[in-house]
Amino acid sequence: MSSSPSPARATALRNAIRYDAPHSPFCDGFSHFSVAFPAGQPLGAGWLHPKATLSTYHLAEPVAELWFEAEDGQRLACRRTDLESLPHLAIEHGEIATGSGLVAVQARHVFASADTLISEFTFTGSVASDTVFRPRWIGRLPGETQTYMLPYFIGARRGPRTTFIEPLADGFFGGLSDGDTSDLSQVGVRMTAPSLKLWTGETPYWCAPSAKPAAKALRGEKRELHYAFMPATPVTLGPGATATFRFTLTLAAAASGAKLAPPRNAPPSMRARTFSDFETDALKRFENAVAGDRAPATASAGLEAAAWRARLALLRNGLAPAAGGKGEFGQDIACLCTSDASDFSCTFFWDTLFSSVAISDFHPAYARGAIRTAFVRQDPRDGSAPERKFQWGTSARMAQQSPQSPLASWALRRHLARNPDPAFQRELYPVLAANHRFWETHSDTDRDGLSEYRWSGQVSDNSPMWDPYSQFGDGAGCGWVPPVASVPLNCFLIWDARHLARHAADLGLKADASAFSKRADDLQERLLRTCYVPAEKRFWDYNHHTHTHTKVRTFWMFWPLFAGVEMPRAARDSLLKALLDPAQFFGPVPFPSVAYNEPAYDARGYWRGRAWPHLSFFLLQTLVRLGHEKEARAAAARLVSWYSRQTGFLENICTDPAETKPHGFPDYNWGSAAFYLMATGDYLRPESASLGK
Repeated sequence: MSSSPSPARATALRNAIRYDAPHSPFCDGFSHFSVAFPAGQPLGAGWLHPKATLSTYHLAEPVAELWFEAEDGQRLACRRTDLESLPHLAIEHGEIATGSGLVAVQARHVFASADTLISEFTFTGSVASDTVFRPRWIGRLPGETQTYMLPYFIGARRGPRTTFIEPLADGFFGGLSDGDTSDLSQVGVRMTAPSLKLWTGETPYWCAPSAKPAAKALRGEKRELHYAFMPATPVTLGPGATATFRFTLTLAAAASGAKLAPPRNAPPSMRARTFSDFETDALKRFENAVAGDRAPATASAGLEAAAWRARLALLRNGLAPAAGGKGEFGQDIACLCTSDASDFSCTFFWDTLFSSVAISDFHPAYARGAIRTAFVRQDPRDGSAPERKFQWGTSARMAQQSPQSPLASWALRRHLARNPDPAFQRELYPVLAANHRFWETHSDTDRDGLSEYRWSGQVSDNSPMWDPYSQFGDGAGCGWVPPVASVPLNCFLIWDARHLARHAADLGLKADASAFSKRADDLQERLLRTCYVPAEKRFWDYNHHTHTHTKVRTFWMFWPLFAGVEMPRAARDSLLKALLDPAQFFGPVPFPSVAYNEPAYDARGYWRGRAWPHLSFFLLQTLVRLGHEKEARAAAARLVSWYSRQTGFLENICTDPAETKPHGFPDYNWGSAAFYLMATGDYLRPESASLGK
C-alpha cells in the first residue's frame, strides 16, 4: 500500500458524502464515534454519537457550537456559511460581525485516533483595523433519551443513567453513568481546551444570567446539563491577524457496573503537534485503509469513481477495537450497518457477512473482523448467534437470539479466494459448522427434516409471506411465526452445506465433508417432497398444521435456482421465465421482493415490493450460472444506474423508477457492498457463482 499520503483520492471524494446531511456524520474510517454538522445550524459540531453503543445516540448535542457576545452583550450564534466534507477531514467556514469589521472563522476537525477528535478554530481579523470579539463555545449533554431498544433484551434493568459533568483542570469529563440502576453501558467524553475557561449549568449558556466558571461536578438523573468554553478576556486581533483555539474530544466507554474513568489527558508530545500533523496522519490512514494504490476493477472511469465512493462508505461503517480489547468485539474490526445516530449502528448477522465479501477486495483484516464479529455471543449450547450485536450493550440475552439466514460459509470461501489464509479457515470452521447444526437440530419443530424461521425478522420482516401469521394483520411489522417449512431458509442451508463440505475437504476432514454433502442432498430431497407443487412448477412454504402452502410470489420463489436444487427441467424453465418476465420481476428496477403484478405489491413497501441489494446480487449470480449472462448484465446496469442518482448506497431499493424520495438508510453496509460487487462485475466471475461443489 501507499507509503506516503497523497491527497488525490481524498480530493476526488470531496463532498461525496456530506457531513451536514442526515445519516452521514463525520467519522474517520474505524473511529469509535461520529460528529455531525446539521445543515442550517451554527458553526461547530452539532452532535456526538458513540458508535455501536446501545441506546446512546446523541451523547452531546450540540458538542461545541460557536457563539459570540456582541458589543451590547447580546449572545448570538455564528452561522456556518460553507462546509467541506473530505474522507479524513471536515472544514467549516463562517464569520462574525463586529463594530470594527468582520472576523472570518475556519473550523477544522480531524481524528487523531479512533477515540480522539481534534477541532481547531481559526479567527482572522479585518484587514482595516483592530478587531475585538468575544467567542463562546456552547454544548449540552441531553441525558438519557432513547431506550426503546431495551425490551429486546430479556430482564435488562431499565433505570435511567445519570447525566454528569466533572470539571477538570483543562476542561471537563461528562456523559452517562449507570448509577447501578441500568444495565446499559456507560459512556462519556473528555473535552479539553487549555486556553479557555469552563462554565457549566442546568440551563443553556445563551439564556443563563451569568458566566461564572464551573466550580463543582453536576449530576442529574434523566436531566440535561449544559457547558460553555470562553476566553478569560475578549480577543483582540490586529489587521489581518489570526487567533487559534484547539479542542480535544476523547471518548470513554465501560460496561454497566464497571468504573467509568476520564481518559488520560493528551501527552505533551501530542499537544505539541500541529493540526497539519494530525491531518497528514489521517490522510495516510485513509489512503492505506481504502487501498489507494489498487483501483477497483471496473469497466469505466465513471464506475471506478462510484466504486471508490463505495469503499469509503464501507470504511465509515467500520469500528476499531476498543482499547485493551474491551467491549464485545474484542480485537476485531467490526462492520456496522450504519455510522449514524440510530440503533442500526451495530452489527447484523447476515448484513455484515455479505458486506465482508466486498471488503475482502481491499481490506482483508477488516473483512476477517466482519466475519468473526457476526458470531459474537454465539451460544455454545446450540450454535446460535443473535441477529444484532453492539460493542457496548447490555449483558442480557436478546429475545431474538436465533441467527439470520446463513451466509458465513460462502462469505469465508469468497474471502479465502482473494486472501488465502488456512489458519483463519481452521479457526472459523467449527463456528460455521455449529451455526449450521443449530438449524438442523434446534429449528425443525415439526420434525419434517426442513428447518424453520422463528420470527419474521430473521429473513424478511413484513413480507406478505408472513401475512397469514401476522399479529398486525396488515403486514406492518415483524412478528413471531409458527413452524413453517421455509423454501428460502432450506435453500440457504443446502447452499451452506455445500460450502461447508468444501471447507471440510480443504481441512482434510473427510467424514465432515461427506456428512455435509449428504446433508445438502437430504435437504434437497425433503424440499422437493414437501414444498414443490408439480402442477404449478413452483416451490412454496408449507405449514403442516394447516396443510397449506403459502402461495405468494416473492423473490424467494427463485431460491431453489439460487441454491442449485435439482428439479424437473420444466420447473427450472418456468422459474427462469418468471424471473425474466418484465411484468413480474424484470422490470425497469429489477428483482422486487414481491412480483410487480402480485396484489400485495407496493413499490415502497419494505419487504412488500422494494428490492434488496444483497439478494439482487445473488439473483445476478444465479442468472450467470444458468447461462443468462446477457440478462444479468442488463439487470446489473439498471441497478447501478438507479443507485447513481441516490444520496448514498441505500439499504433497499424502491422499485418505482419515478420515485425520488429515498427509502432506507443511505450508505448501509450491504447496499454499499452490493453496489461495489455489481460495479466491479463480481457476479460474473466463476468463483462468485460457485455453489461450493
